[in-house]
Amino acid sequence: MNYYLDFVKGYPFLSAIIQFAILGTLGEIVATKISGKGKLRGIELLYKVLIWAFLAIPIKIAFIGFEGFVAALILHGLLPEIAASGFF
Repeated sequence: MNYYLDFVKGYPFLSAIIQFAILGTLGEIVATKISGKGKLRGIELLYKVLIWAFLAIPIKIAFIGFEGFVAALILHGLLPEIAASGFF
């Protein structure tokens, strides 16, 4: 478990790409199976993996930036000061 945590802390973008590629594609597989549209195979499956891997980058940037986003919103009076306390 420590290896995983060290990897995620040491390589945040690479770990996000791997995690999103696996988990996002698994979600696509489950959704396809539930909808009864058949199975994802070959190039279509690879396409889904690559799309989820690409989406990981802006999503990771957004999560990293949330702390700064909240501070900026408070500074401009768009969020109450209590939002900085982590109460929500």
